[in-house]
Amino acid sequence: MKCFLCLVLTALTAILHAQTPASQKALNAYSQHKYANAIPLLQSALSVEKNENTTAMLHFALGESYAQNSMYEQSLHHFTIAQEKNYGPKTTLEKGKIEKILGQYTTARATILQYIEESPEDDLAKKILEGIEMAEKISKQKSPYTVNQIDEINSTERDFAPSLDEKGNLVFTSSRRATDKASQDHRQGEASSTLYISTLLYNPDISSAGKWSIPVPFVLDENRTPHRGASSFSKNGKEVYFTQCENAEQGMGCAIMKSVKTSDSTWSAPEIVIKADSGLTVGHPSLSPDGNKLFFSAQRSKNSDKDIFFVVKTDSTHWSAWREIPSVNTSSDELFPFIANNGRLYFSSSGHAGMGGLDIFYSDEKNGIFTSAINMGTPVNSSADDFSFVITEKGDGFFSSNRNGGMGKDDIYRMRPIPHLYAIQGVVIDNKTGLPLDNATVRIEGSNGSINTLSTDAKGIFIASPNIISEATTYKITVDKKHYLISSFSATTHGVDEEEFTNTPEGKLHTTQIIAEIDPMTKPIVLPRIEYDFDRATLRPEGKKALDILVVTLEENPSIVIELRAHTDHKGLDDYNLRLSDERAKSCVDYLISRGIDPMRLRSRGMGETEPFIIPMYFKSNFAPGTVLTESYISALKSPEKDEEARQYNRRTDFKVLGEIVREVASDYTPLEQKNIATTTDTTVSAFVSPVITYKIDTLPKTSSSTAVIDKEKEKTADKKVEFYTLKTGDNYGTVATFFGITSEDLRALNGGLRGISPFEGMVLKVCKTCDYASFDRTHHRVERAENTLEKILLATGMSKDVFLNLNKGFSEKDIRAGVLVIISEK
Repeated sequence: MKCFLCLVLTALTAILHAQTPASQKALNAYSQHKYANAIPLLQSALSVEKNENTTAMLHFALGESYAQNSMYEQSLHHFTIAQEKNYGPKTTLEKGKIEKILGQYTTARATILQYIEESPEDDLAKKILEGIEMAEKISKQKSPYTVNQIDEINSTERDFAPSLDEKGNLVFTSSRRATDKASQDHRQGEASSTLYISTLLYNPDISSAGKWSIPVPFVLDENRTPHRGASSFSKNGKEVYFTQCENAEQGMGCAIMKSVKTSDSTWSAPEIVIKADSGLTVGHPSLSPDGNKLFFSAQRSKNSDKDIFFVVKTDSTHWSAWREIPSVNTSSDELFPFIANNGRLYFSSSGHAGMGGLDIFYSDEKNGIFTSAINMGTPVNSSADDFSFVITEKGDGFFSSNRNGGMGKDDIYRMRPIPHLYAIQGVVIDNKTGLPLDNATVRIEGSNGSINTLSTDAKGIFIASPNIISEATTYKITVDKKHYLISSFSATTHGVDEEEFTNTPEGKLHTTQIIAEIDPMTKPIVLPRIEYDFDRATLRPEGKKALDILVVTLEENPSIVIELRAHTDHKGLDDYNLRLSDERAKSCVDYLISRGIDPMRLRSRGMGETEPFIIPMYFKSNFAPGTVLTESYISALKSPEKDEEARQYNRRTDFKVLGEIVREVASDYTPLEQKNIATTTDTTVSAFVSPVITYKIDTLPKTSSSTAVIDKEKEKTADKKVEFYTLKTGDNYGTVATFFGITSEDLRALNGGLRGISPFEGMVLKVCKTCDYASFDRTHHRVERAENTLEKILLATGMSKDVFLNLNKGFSEKDIRAGVLVIISEK
């Protein structure tokens, strides 16, 4: 609630006949808008005034005088007394406004509702009520911005109306006293405002905040006028438009001025560009990026509020008639317009539903018409006055506010969008043992052309941090380790939901989790089921699709030589099974050759029933790990279903890696050996002898049982049934499921699906498929992703706050996290 240049013109109250000379003097100062001088006079008058009506008037005047000086606690105190003394409905309205500015939304709602009962036709009061309800809702929402006060610039006085020149310097308005001769503004008891400039000391991209130089006066000319401020620069920096007021204490005489930079980089004498038709006041200019439109705020008559207008340049020195913006202007004040590079209009208003006295809004231009105003929400807006917003092309904003915690009456704040950061974290696992693999090479190629190489740590973990992972990018992740097949996986940062980000000090972070299971070359690798017609070796279409997966593996591992093996169950004669399986294996090799695989890399072998399938560790089946599905074992099975399952495992196609092709040069070869050959002329011809190159297959080393280590781990828990497991650093769903011999799907099903819930250290999971968790489930609840406040948890569980906190001793808001288990019942 400030003057036009400083913000808002006061709403004057009719001055009744004063009962004492002291009251007369105090109210006279108040009526002249000398609020700083009026406060001690009004306080003194109260000590001697006996007339109740005049006393009520003095309290009302004190309430407004304190409000004009941003002293809202004192203002509320006197408006409350004036209301108790029945100083009219206006007092109730002003009291509700101050309660709202102080963030006392519950009390403010009751006060404004009381006023609406007394004055049901007042649309402004309804807007204030709407703003209170909106403020309560907005204050609970997550903000996409961070807001910080700029300490180097702000003072104990008013600092507001920031703008940026063509070099990115910050030019702003301040009432700090530049010299002892600075003129006085008796409304707030401070120096008249003028322009200051501060230079960015280094690139803000290097630091999250940036540092600014100590502000110095922005010199336009030698003539010192009572008030200057609210500047706007042309894109080339050669023109500056600003507000200049000759009689600011009366809220009159303000005009928009223009200065031009001369050849010696000084500024020309200011000239008037726009002056109100009535001679009252205009100000707060904002020049469009193309220089063809000038937006400003104006009060066209003494009893009207401020509205936003714009004019269009008709030639180098003339502008069109004023044009209004009906979708933006209200019956209250609209101030400080700023037109951004994208055409969006930002402005401050006390007439639209807002969180405080003044809020910052924006409106987009579509087909020449500005859309309805949209509140920028927290933390840009607060319960106090927030105004004079400007924004850069990079999305950094600067604005003014008199919110709590500032250095002075008004301070300049910087808004920065909270960055959305992306990371990829994965664990590389032996697909046979489930054990993590250290020192594996991980190559991460982005669709944006980026390439980065990492290695896994002792726990098989790799982390691609935000400095190498970008937004809206698809990544191919290739994992390579000696004696393992190279395998590729994919991840993307496209289309990540806002709820999937976690707040960190650096920004909002989304981490994609990858479980990279790779196959050891030392063990046979079973292909997806490949079926044939009865007594035939011809591949079916679905069999070809399965072999296409092997094509990808061979392309990713271009040096390996494999033996493709076909197996049968024990039905039929041995010779028949060997012959048929051999033909089927050759059929698979022929298909791979047709897909472009070098025949040199392929072998085929019919196994018949000679190698029964052995159930691997962590294999999902109805048979125990290590079971050998021999003919005698299968024949002893009582269940037809198990019998058929066992035969299907035996009727399989797999491949073994025999080794890798090595290119070998003859040992007696000298690179580029040169021989001279005599000719019939004097010319000597150089002939280079080609090296003798041979190829061989480097066979793989023999290894001991690959399940030995994990079997030892299993022995640790073999003597008891493990029902729950608490995640440690580096654990993820895949590694936990593998360790306890269940699938990731089983683990998720046991724990309610875990949809959108990321694993974290300390997270408790059920890990036993055969355990009865009914009693546990009746007494516990796993917090879902959407239950991000205590109120939402209570709503989901149907509990009261007291009962919940009694069951969950020491639980607080900071403990709320998707996946946390809370107690909901003692039994």
